[in-house]
Amino acid sequence: MPAFPRAAAAALALTALFPLSCSKPERVEIKESRPRRADDDKLKLNASSGDRFEKPPVFQFDTPPGWNRIPGNQFALLKFTAPGEIECSVATAGGEELQNYNRWRKQMGLAEATQAEYDALPRKTVFRIASAAVDLKGSFAPMGATEPKPGYRMLAIIVPLKDTLVTVKMTGPEAAVEAQSAAFDAFASALKMED
Repeated sequence: MPAFPRAAAAALALTALFPLSCSKPERVEIKESRPRRADDDKLKLNASSGDRFEKPPVFQFDTPPGWNRIPGNQFALLKFTAPGEIECSVATAGGEELQNYNRWRKQMGLAEATQAEYDALPRKTVFRIASAAVDLKGSFAPMGATEPKPGYRMLAIIVPLKDTLVTVKMTGPEAAVEAQSAAFDAFASALKMED
């Protein structure tokens, strides 16, 4: 028998078996369930993804002189550049305050801090909340960097809110950050969040 008719015969045989293997069962029985959660009532049916999930906060702010606003991303809701290769951001973050602080310490090439060391940080008021004020110096290696940048400084404030953290952060060469530190403090203290 030639190759083509043999292949056609095999395909026909498989086609005859196919409906048997793909038939729908007459009845499906559900054997598992889960208890209701407190947030089940918050779910919205026939809603867009924007309606289903919390929207990020909206901030009111004054841009300091010399700062330029640039597009944000999934991490930073507000982003700015400032003179001297400085980057500034306002972001929301999950996790614990100490985890975020230690992530930044790692980016600066520093050892992890203890909870007691974190608790001893000075406080600055943002959104009328006394918040940890971070001041780190080291070799900065942000996510994805191949080489750390020596002589960098990071100023940041970690604001604990009910369900999230808001971080206000400035990173750049030490001298440039020092020159912009008063503008950073004024920006952070005047920052407001819309209800």
